[in-house]
Amino acid sequence: MNLYNKWLIQLSALVTVLISIVVLINYIVDPMFCFSHTNIFNEKMYVIDERQQKTNDLYFSGGNYEALIIGSSRSANINPTSLLPLKAFNYACKSMQFDEYYEYIEFAKKINGKDFKYLVIGLDFFSTNKTVKSLKLQKIDNINEPSFYFNKTRDIFHKIKTIISYDCLVWSIKNLFLNIAGIAPPEAYLLRKNKDKLVQNWKEGMTEHKLNWQLNLYGNLTYGNYEYDNTIKDQLKKIVRSNPNTKIIVFTTPVSKPLLELLKKRNLMEYYFNWLADITSVFGNVYHFMDTNEFTVSYNKHFLDAHHINPKYSDAIANVILNKPHKNKKIGRIINTKSLNSYIKQQKWQ
Repeated sequence: MNLYNKWLIQLSALVTVLISIVVLINYIVDPMFCFSHTNIFNEKMYVIDERQQKTNDLYFSGGNYEALIIGSSRSANINPTSLLPLKAFNYACKSMQFDEYYEYIEFAKKINGKDFKYLVIGLDFFSTNKTVKSLKLQKIDNINEPSFYFNKTRDIFHKIKTIISYDCLVWSIKNLFLNIAGIAPPEAYLLRKNKDKLVQNWKEGMTEHKLNWQLNLYGNLTYGNYEYDNTIKDQLKKIVRSNPNTKIIVFTTPVSKPLLELLKKRNLMEYYFNWLADITSVFGNVYHFMDTNEFTVSYNKHFLDAHHINPKYSDAIANVILNKPHKNKKIGRIINTKSLNSYIKQQKWQ
């Protein structure tokens, strides 16, 4: 055997060993949820691309869920185990808006192999501004059309591409440090077993700087150049029509009192009440949390920021919408077309 052949064999062996190590680490940690195993290296997982991670998880787990939760990151904070004894999957993702709900629900139904008994829908007022619709504005977050994630997951080589990926390896290593050494910045994570949000290094109360930054963001961008999206009602009706055998539970997501008051300052109360009229006309009873209540008034205690409730309090929302006994009697109310006018007149923050 000449020197060149010997060198080539050694190089091939080295490459094989390196690829095997990458594959092994990516498989064990599985940061993109392509497999179903749980271990000490992946109990807590970074949120990398929530839409892709949750699509992978649903697809490769095979479904068999009784309930589906859909909505934005505000709804993603709800622990699926809060819906027990129902086996629930939380498909809510960052900045998910009305124009995405239908496709994600239909995809989940196909993977589940049957209709869901319950569909839990979180509705956000920020999604009503036509000028900042999700798939236009959210290019800054690299959010794609739902079909992008579905097709990627369905690719027969998707698992292979993932476990040999260098980018995936980087995230695997980060997750190793997170789970073994506890080294992590103050961000939100997914708990592997229940897929609920875990918030690291969160302290009681939010800083005024963070609150004011988000209020400015909402005032200038989310609520700026406001134009009410009149297609919302039809989009939601489409969901109702396509799920005749499913009990649909709808709730509005809570936000801090300062963010509520911003609606008045921006002269958006008319559209807020129009939104409530639209959703009650479509769904009938709606569990309403986006008003002044125990949680929204005491936002320093209950919220991570201006509009995300701390996940440890999400059980209270689940208890209300499932009519379970709970301690927090001062949050959530049912509104419908009959009670809406009376409710509007009672509002003290408008």
